[in-house]
Amino acid sequence: MSRRVRLEVIVSTVDDARAACDAGAHRAEVVSRLDEDGLTPSRAVVEQMLAAVPLPLRVMVRPANEFVVTAPEARAAIVADAAQWAGLPLDGIVTGYVTPDGRVDEDLLRAVADASGHRVTYHRAIERVTVPMGEAVETLRRVPSVDRILTSGGAGSWPERAGALTRLQRDARPLVVIAGGGVDADGAACLATGNAIREIHVGRTVRVGQRVDGAVDPAAVRRVLGLIARGGFG
Repeated sequence: MSRRVRLEVIVSTVDDARAACDAGAHRAEVVSRLDEDGLTPSRAVVEQMLAAVPLPLRVMVRPANEFVVTAPEARAAIVADAAQWAGLPLDGIVTGYVTPDGRVDEDLLRAVADASGHRVTYHRAIERVTVPMGEAVETLRRVPSVDRILTSGGAGSWPERAGALTRLQRDARPLVVIAGGGVDADGAACLATGNAIREIHVGRTVRVGQRVDGAVDPAAVRRVLGLIARGGFG
């Protein structure tokens, strides 16, 4: 049976969103400050994207470049950041924090999910977790809004990372694992040849000059889509 691998592209401007959509991307993750590993975008930019393209959008909820947040006022600010997306026709939000002892910050995750009213991708904060991965996954399963985990698969070669991602997908069901974090052309091709990973997330690989300050290049998006297609999936 044919398996369709879907491509998610990081976008930060309306032109990025148009380029990703026109090239055939399946979803976009909307962020600002790629030089800070992706922060919350402005509501105005997101509204403009919604008006400009039919591409499903998942919006980052991350007002500062940090994964551990303990101060009550900072946690309240993150929840307020999430609340601004309530009522918008988004595909979901992207967020994730860990506790000082290396667990998924379930309390903050629930508060953010409830404030936004959207489905949630738990992003690469999963790589900051120090408890056993099975425990982290069970925590994520307890939060009904969470439907995806975005992770690079760790260090190593692409075949090694693909193996780690495949094992995580097997153990994390029904959550969907998105392979992301430094996915280049070789990585996309390797991931597409497996039989478990169904979603791939790309950033600099599809930007002009592969720079964080480069615009999304539709030709580069099409190249990645071509590599995915040649992996044997429709």
